Amino acid sequence: LRKAIEFANADTSGSGVRIGFAATAFPPAGPGAITIGSVPLPVVTGDDVTIDGAGRGVRLVGMTQSLTPSVNGVVMSGARATVRGLEVRGFAGNCIHLTGPQSVAGGDPASGEGNVVDDCGIGIRDDGAGSRIEGNRIGLAPGTVGAASVAIGLWVTASDSVAGEAASGEGHANTIGNATVGIRVGGVGTAALTGVRLASNVIGGSGDTAAPVQTGIEVLAPVSGVLATGNSLR
Repeated sequence: LRKAIEFANADTSGSGVRIGFAATAFPPAGPGAITIGSVPLPVVTGDDVTIDGAGRGVRLVGMTQSLTPSVNGVVMSGARATVRGLEVRGFAGNCIHLTGPQSVAGGDPASGEGNVVDDCGIGIRDDGAGSRIEGNRIGLAPGTVGAASVAIGLWVTASDSVAGEAASGEGHANTIGNATVGIRVGGVGTAALTGVRLASNVIGGSGDTAAPVQTGIEVLAPVSGVLATGNSLR
């Protein structure tokens, strides 16, 4: 994966790059693990880059929880970046971090596009304006029920972003559990933002299984025009 990211960052074709995974090495029934030690993966800097684990068993495992709070899993800084179908766990910083505009984390869970993240400081952080976070399971990987596996499930700090379903009905709910805060919008050190939509997300459990969240949705200054609709707080 490290070499593939380096290749994508060096690409100058302007046509975008898709990073995929072979089914023989990453079968869905027996996920293959990519272990990240003390040297983080490179930031994905190119525009229109997709890391696509949908339909595969791709598990990205950090070994850095006890080393430093600055180590992240997957960081996408280019515009229109997409990361989907991965299991990401064991990072003291963000499991997935979008910083480029109009980016996507997740997708249709029925197609295996949603990400599964847990055992991170922050599950998914969105700093990219107009981005979408949908169809992800955060803090709910096997073996994590009953413990706070993420401090913040989803943190949105960018205007016009959508977590869950869009106003048009497109998009898919995120399911969040075992967290101190389910969804946070804004906060100290973030720029003023507006137009954030939080829709139809499930916070505090999955099915009949409880997965406690201390604070479901937290909106902090400086923000305005945040719409939270149809979310289920258990």
